[in-house]
Amino acid sequence: IHDQGWSIYLNGLIDQVVYTNRSKAADEILTDATLALYYSFDYQSLNDQGPLRIDAISTGSVSLSAGRGGDGLHISNVTQSYLLARNLVLLGTSEHAYSISIWIKPSQIRRASLAYFSAGITGCGWWCLSLLGLSDSGQLVSFSWTLSNQAVFIMCSFTRSHVWSHVGVSYSQGNGLSLYINGTKCSQSAAFDYSGPGPMNYLFIGGIPSNIC
Repeated sequence: IHDQGWSIYLNGLIDQVVYTNRSKAADEILTDATLALYYSFDYQSLNDQGPLRIDAISTGSVSLSAGRGGDGLHISNVTQSYLLARNLVLLGTSEHAYSISIWIKPSQIRRASLAYFSAGITGCGWWCLSLLGLSDSGQLVSFSWTLSNQAVFIMCSFTRSHVWSHVGVSYSQGNGLSLYINGTKCSQSAAFDYSGPGPMNYLFIGGIPSNIC
């Protein structure tokens, strides 16, 4: 290498170097490359079990309890009760694809925020978005913004209380927003270009601050 005159160091950035003493499968490599955060809440922990270690912070009446498998998170019907994750760079990047999925077991069907994204820690400011939530009328809902500052909104029926359900939303430029309940797509928007708030952002899980704008 030296004889050929090649550089022996990287001119760039490195982060999250991981050594594993076994050969990983293709799906594991894909998870390492694309998973932004993963909260299982097992072992009474709010730590991120994904590769980026974005640990959560709880606020208000939030407690760890029995979940669908292992431990789960219980959020009481109390103002300012939620889980907070910060600085999700790619989720804040315009036109970048994303997916969010959550197991939920609502005690009643009412308006509830499952995943709320904001440019400000109070939930207010120039940019905020309900990525995934429930409505009073029994709908699973998702909102987004386009680069031309137009709102995008999709919903589908959700009336399952006191049982576990897997709900999720995904976005890509070519397919727009898609909502899923228990693995089945129930609603989809037209294609659009997503407008994100940038790298300084806050994801509220299970609730939002009381002084929401």
